[in-house]
Amino acid sequence: MIFLATLTACERAPKLTGYLVYSTAAHGIVAYDLAAGRATTILAQDGAADVAVNRRGRQMAFALSAGAGQLPATVSLATGSIDTLCDATTFEPLFKMQSPAYSHPGDLVSFVGVDALGQRQLRLAVGGGPCPLVAPEVTAAAFAPGTNRLLLSDGQALAIQQVVNPLEPDRRPEGGLPPLVRYGLDEGAVADVAVNRDVDRLALLLGTSVRVMDFSGNDQRVLADFAEVPPKYGAPLPRSIVFSPDGQAVAVACGPNEDAAIFVVAVDGKLPGTRRTVARLKLEPPPLAAKPAWAPKILFPPGS
Repeated sequence: MIFLATLTACERAPKLTGYLVYSTAAHGIVAYDLAAGRATTILAQDGAADVAVNRRGRQMAFALSAGAGQLPATVSLATGSIDTLCDATTFEPLFKMQSPAYSHPGDLVSFVGVDALGQRQLRLAVGGGPCPLVAPEVTAAAFAPGTNRLLLSDGQALAIQQVVNPLEPDRRPEGGLPPLVRYGLDEGAVADVAVNRDVDRLALLLGTSVRVMDFSGNDQRVLADFAEVPPKYGAPLPRSIVFSPDGQAVAVACGPNEDAAIFVVAVDGKLPGTRRTVARLKLEPPPLAAKPAWAPKILFPPGS
């Protein structure tokens, strides 16, 4: 057992339950028990910058180092066994893997692959296959819970696409992956996207703010500036976001370096541009030479 973080509760918030799963360059992939206030290393994997947890909280997807690149892989949270999700002989290892996401019921994992030239492609991983291409130039992606609808962002707009298991017949009338909906976003690049369990809210990271909206594109909340602590090295910008299991809060990971922290923020409230911080998780600084990418994922308790 190791202690990597401190949790500060705010405004007499109800007791938090469940886990935050995040990764650091110093300690690999870590699970933080919100109720007990303890952190445990799940996988001491160098460079595992982004993680995803399936809906039952029993398996986690992560980037496995493969030579100079990375391959999508899963680890069992019960046994610690690791399986790769792509065939390295048919799919060249990525220079970097980002934004893994599980479908429902968890047979597919999507991820954004970034090559050595910085080009981004959204791919699906399943059963050690060739990891087929879904869409080019994608910066963030998330499956809508309980569906195989995948929300994609190219940085400036958001699209919703229906995906299928590539190992099963495609029974859609026209095949392909046409966008179902597309929103124009004027605030700037989308860094990450999350969907709540009831599939009626989206949360988008836009600059230093979080925009909560419904699937018709109507704003419900705009959670204001997260760069609240003067950093030593640049602004601690939000890096990734996820809804809590009850959908009443979002966890936002901010970095970099000594100023890295995870905020758990309520998505209710009446005044636009304000936010109610439920808890703040201050992360232990990584080594000075490390370049971490903070990726919190709230892990649903088994059987939820």
